[in-house]
Amino acid sequence: MRSLVGYLITLIISGAYATTFVPISIKEQVVKSDSIVHGTVVSKSYESHEVFGVVTHVELRSERSQGLNDSQQVVDVYYPGGELQQQKIVVPGSPELEIGEQVVLVLNNHKKNLWVSNLGLGKYSLRKVGREWIMVNQIFPDHPEIGHLSLKRFVKLVEKIKGRKFVHREKSKHEVESQKEFSRRKTPSRSIASLPSEPQEDSRIPIYWLVIIFGALGVCLQVLRKKKR
Repeated sequence: MRSLVGYLITLIISGAYATTFVPISIKEQVVKSDSIVHGTVVSKSYESHEVFGVVTHVELRSERSQGLNDSQQVVDVYYPGGELQQQKIVVPGSPELEIGEQVVLVLNNHKKNLWVSNLGLGKYSLRKVGREWIMVNQIFPDHPEIGHLSLKRFVKLVEKIKGRKFVHREKSKHEVESQKEFSRRKTPSRSIASLPSEPQEDSRIPIYWLVIIFGALGVCLQVLRKKKR
């Protein structure tokens, strides 16, 4: 942990990372991912974390996946921010997920846990347009390349890049009905659940810290992979 903190301080001094989001091509996101999952959010909870203070833990019922155990039906996913024991951590650009929502998540593995890659940039909501499902990026919904993408086209692209097919799981009748109900609902806000009446500590992690941390983790993973080879 100390070595990681020291490495992060070095990155801060060097100014190697930008403080704002920049679009990352679909191809690059897929190439750098450890796994990808298309599924429905079935639960959301919060846990303490040594770096971020609080993280959100989401369970996703997988419909199709890449890079995961073939028998894995429920996928545990994490991202920074949330509220726990009257403490709320707000992370600008962090993924926004609702129970019942259908999504596609680009994931990276760190310390045996799956994290949404590049915060909200690795989260795509699914919208039905006519007979086709369209992926909508959370951070850049209007971007000409990554803002809107056909799910079918995305699946073919991922399978070509990764060199293997997605693992599929058939949805139950109950799941189909639940997804239809969620699609009919109109939710005015996608923010974290409102705070209770008693005062809470509201902490904000600047976006540049998250960019630096995730960038450092990515570099560390690449170094470890090269050493293993």
